[in-house]
Amino acid sequence: MRCFYALPLPNEIKSALSSIVDAGRSVCSGLKWVPPENIHITLHLLGNIQDELVSVCREVLSHPLLERPSFKLSYDGFGRFPPSGRARVLFLNIIEGRDECSVVYQTLGDLLHPFMDLDTRTYKPHLTLARMKKQRNTVLDLSGLGEPKGAFTVDRVSLIESILKPHRAEYREIAFRKFK
Repeated sequence: MRCFYALPLPNEIKSALSSIVDAGRSVCSGLKWVPPENIHITLHLLGNIQDELVSVCREVLSHPLLERPSFKLSYDGFGRFPPSGRARVLFLNIIEGRDECSVVYQTLGDLLHPFMDLDTRTYKPHLTLARMKKQRNTVLDLSGLGEPKGAFTVDRVSLIESILKPHRAEYREIAFRKFK
């Protein structure tokens, strides 16, 4: 089963991001836009894991170290990976709530470490909107998309199954831990 941990977005935020994605499709054809219902804050990509490890990942969510208060998260403006050279990912910058995202990321990583190897790159919380297609000369002209801003309360962490379909992935929440 292909899984990852994420901080899901409320439906009203997904609806607000839908207008950015729709506008982006018309002005930036060299990007593959994430369907708004799939936008989230990724914590850990787990890849294809066996059922026994899926059970461990569910159990990790009940650990007392993940008992924490809900927190406010705000986003403002676009960012890209890598920050220079040819962009591969277009995202929204997280302003408020970065530290809290990092704490949840680190806590999950510490709890999962005995069971699996995880990505060791520096974690930067963000909301991925699009990925660059294979074209080399795509220009990122985001002037027609405005300056996206928003805020919401992060109230849970989720274990999500990613089901690959011919044209896009379908996500299904298989477990979650509610914050206070």
